[in-house]
Amino acid sequence: MPGMLLLLPPPDITARLMDLIRKYPQHLIGRRIFDGQIVATMLANGVKRIYTFNTKDFTPFSEVEVIEPKVS
Repeated sequence: MPGMLLLLPPPDITARLMDLIRKYPQHLIGRRIFDGQIVATMLANGVKRIYTFNTKDFTPFSEVEVIEPKVS
């Protein structure tokens, strides 16, 4: 898609994810671990803002700004 940039997980994704797990142990359990992987990838690529309809899954992370898109 034009205008879209693919962010790849960095080589140290496991260490970054473990840091987030230590910081947010009550949040990053079960399937929510994938939210942590998204946040770790974002931070590794210098991305601090996420647009999502799934705001509750990302609001615990103080490192990122969570924005819910407006529906017309």
